[in-house]
Amino acid sequence: MKLYKTDSIDVPIGPPGSRAEFIDFDECIAVIRRQVRIFLIILLVSLCVGGAYLSVAKPFYSADILVLLDEDGDLASERRSESARDWAKIDPMRNSPYILTQMQLFTSNAVLDRVIDSLGLLKDPLFQDSNRSLQESLLNVRTKILIFLGIASDGRVAADADVARESARAGLLSALRVTRIGESSVVRVRYVSTDGDMSARIVNAIGDAYATDLLSARYDATRQTGSWLQAKIGELRQQALDSDMAVQAFRTEHDLLTTTDKETEEDSLISDQQLQELNKSLSAATSDVSYLRAQYDQIKRIVDSGRTDSEVTGTIRNYLSNDLRQRYLDAVRIEADLSRRFGPNHIQAVRERVTIDGYRKLMFEELQRVAQTYLSELTVAEARLANITDRVKKATEVTTLASQDKVQMRELERTAETYRRLYGAFLASYQQALQQQNIPVSRSRVVSSGRPPEAPNYPSKSLIMALFFMIGMIGGGSVAVRRENREKFFRNGAQVQERLGLTFLGTVPAIVKTDATKSLEPNPLLGSQAAFASYVLDNPFSDFAETLRSTKIAIDIAKSRSGAAVIGIVSTAPGEGKSTIAINFAKLLADQGKRVVLIDGDLRNPGATRALAPAATRGLLQALMEEGALGSTLIEDQRTGLKFLPAVIQHRVSHSADLLSSDRMQALLEGMKREVDYVVIDLPPLEALVDARAMEHLIDRFVFVVEWGGISEKAVLQAFDRAPMVIDKCVGAILSKVNMAKAKLYRRPDLLN
Repeated sequence: MKLYKTDSIDVPIGPPGSRAEFIDFDECIAVIRRQVRIFLIILLVSLCVGGAYLSVAKPFYSADILVLLDEDGDLASERRSESARDWAKIDPMRNSPYILTQMQLFTSNAVLDRVIDSLGLLKDPLFQDSNRSLQESLLNVRTKILIFLGIASDGRVAADADVARESARAGLLSALRVTRIGESSVVRVRYVSTDGDMSARIVNAIGDAYATDLLSARYDATRQTGSWLQAKIGELRQQALDSDMAVQAFRTEHDLLTTTDKETEEDSLISDQQLQELNKSLSAATSDVSYLRAQYDQIKRIVDSGRTDSEVTGTIRNYLSNDLRQRYLDAVRIEADLSRRFGPNHIQAVRERVTIDGYRKLMFEELQRVAQTYLSELTVAEARLANITDRVKKATEVTTLASQDKVQMRELERTAETYRRLYGAFLASYQQALQQQNIPVSRSRVVSSGRPPEAPNYPSKSLIMALFFMIGMIGGGSVAVRRENREKFFRNGAQVQERLGLTFLGTVPAIVKTDATKSLEPNPLLGSQAAFASYVLDNPFSDFAETLRSTKIAIDIAKSRSGAAVIGIVSTAPGEGKSTIAINFAKLLADQGKRVVLIDGDLRNPGATRALAPAATRGLLQALMEEGALGSTLIEDQRTGLKFLPAVIQHRVSHSADLLSSDRMQALLEGMKREVDYVVIDLPPLEALVDARAMEHLIDRFVFVVEWGGISEKAVLQAFDRAPMVIDKCVGAILSKVNMAKAKLYRRPDLLN
């Protein structure tokens, strides 16, 4: 099975999920300590570049003006009263488009051309020089980018007058900045050039040109409005006349004549007035007929009853003679008195009764004449009522027809009234436009004029150095992060355990020649590199020796049975220091009194042989191919008693894997195991050859050597994939050739103490 992790980058440190959820500050500090040198170098270079730029940069001066924009949103604002202005006020919080539109006017061709002409910038060498300097400075980086992308055009100096003007515009635009102050209606206009006085002159000219452009725009607008109103007024005048003539013609054609009521002062049709008067007459005639009929009916009842002494009222009583009635009443009283005194048959009483009958007859005849008079009056009243009723009927018919015509006439009158009102309104507007055209007014004004600056605004030393400091910080940080991300080598034991899944046995420092090792007397049978081969003996308290002792303990613990152990020292690639480790490990075991045989099993690149016995003529090949040749091929170290079987190669061996995995090799190892305690084999690297994999069944335990900062994680994992059985027998891994000074940078800060 595989004990290593195939995805080394995502191996977690600590509890599950801790790396994804928390930042390891100790690891960050370690990264900073490792990359601080390159970071400081890049930062220093950036600051030097900034200082160099400041020494050659041309100074620029800026001048500002503050302009309060007109808060009335239309051209008609001047003719309103102050009380009527409130509805037209522009709310700067809600009308940003209006403010932005006014800001664009400062950069319009009309304003720029006024500035160019008023100051004569086309012939001003100072402006031309400042324009070129600005275009070549870092201030115009934005414009250069736009030109490169094709969004803006390059307005450089040309011979043609139009192109020269366009170049001057581009120069003004490149140095002009218009910004809004907060959410107010005040804008700041800034101009930058190489001369402070020129900056002040140009920015003030821009403010004046903006105000002049507003006045010109208002004058042109009012002039165009007046011309349009004048033409429109002529049309409306004719339309009003035509509509009035149409009303009068319609009124005459349909007899819709009107008169004015004196009380209400309202116009009404004559037919309507006639109908109204006839209705009043009809009402009066009806009342008269009813009254006369009532009188006639009353007197007719009296006449029909024959009672002359009946009481009559009203007009009837007026017809009876008061004298006649008084005589009648006197006769009745006398007759009653005589009858009471002398009896009813008295001659005087009888005579009085005859007189009373005469009076009654006269009164009855009078009532008949009154009844005839009432009848005549009633007949006349009824005839008059019939006549008036007929006239009302005819007048009603005429009025009905007139009402239908009045609908059309009212429509014509409304049209005529509309044209009259429009004519009056347009005439008033025309008069106001003439007044406004004569005196144009703008409420926009410059509230703060530009003054020549005392010191250059650019380059700002503090700002430039801060900018290059930030560039250096970002650049150095980016390079440091890039270097750290590209770090795919093994730098500490934690990485070995996490990425390979092997027990970390320790570190082996890179060996350098010291005075102590140089003073040793070399063995005549050993090579010139014997000093490195005996490093563990010369430095028993070093990290090198401690790591090898830890390796021995791990091997002893991992031994599954008693007896000699065959130990293979293997690495991924050549040059990782496995031969040096194999030699020193074997000598450490021998120095502890163990019987040890060291075999150089790398038949392609025998590094141990070059270090210990470069002059040897017989070795492993001869021991395998010749019977009884083992004794003559072994070389013994006089200091430790270590026996060494070199690999003497007369010519390249193509079938080295077959030799190392052969029965002869197995027999050779079995024979050695009966005579010694440990057999240490310096094996070929896994990356290039299959020899180590071929010998896997002959070796009890492997020790894997990884070069510190020299072999990539990917290469090691690929070697593991090719030799899984070798990895299964590994007791652990050793980091070799460690630069102890730099290794501290790859340790966590909490582990340095």
